[in-house]
Amino acid sequence: MWEVATIGKPDERRDFPRGHLDALHLSGLDFAVATFEPGRRRSESVRPIAGTDSRRVHHDGYAVRGRTRIRRDDDRESEVGPGGVFVCPPGHDARIVGDEPVVVHDFAGSMARQYATAQREEHPMTFVQIIEYETTHDEEMMRLWDEWTRMTEGKRTVAREVHGKDRENPTHYVDIVEFPSYEQAMKNNDLPETQRVAERFRSLCSKEPRFVNLEVVEQMP
Repeated sequence: MWEVATIGKPDERRDFPRGHLDALHLSGLDFAVATFEPGRRRSESVRPIAGTDSRRVHHDGYAVRGRTRIRRDDDRESEVGPGGVFVCPPGHDARIVGDEPVVVHDFAGSMARQYATAQREEHPMTFVQIIEYETTHDEEMMRLWDEWTRMTEGKRTVAREVHGKDRENPTHYVDIVEFPSYEQAMKNNDLPETQRVAERFRSLCSKEPRFVNLEVVEQMP
């Protein structure tokens, strides 16, 4: 499919503290033009939206203007200036160097889709819990989950939940629960509401449920 777009007419614009992002969404390409004002630091400007101290999204970028200092979670640092082409894996912080705004073009796609978007980047998923269980009390179980959702409003740290029912075995269920991090998962687990619901959940299961805890190694677009 032949498509042509211009950065002067983006499909969407997202504003965040000390900057904004223009995104173009084409077939097979999500392209971002990000502008950051002097004094901006990712961990301070976007953390309230994203919920994480460091970026959990991959970047393939080209620096158009200004200079950026990038620090990885392993404390290695690099500086990118005009004309610089860079590949930056997840797990980093960035700050603007000097008094000139920074303009970056990003081709990787994740930035255009996720950056500074609470609904999407809220969940740069790094930890997943899979819960496998059997029950004949499916309606009671759904009411229990609905009750937990109401009780933990504003408290829970779950990024996303998927409740699956086995097509071959109607009493067999698999739930996939995503969290921004292992620490956030433990915080969610320690909620008094979660503990109370967990006891009732086990009582509705035909046998002891199985929990699998997974660290996310890679996410595909």
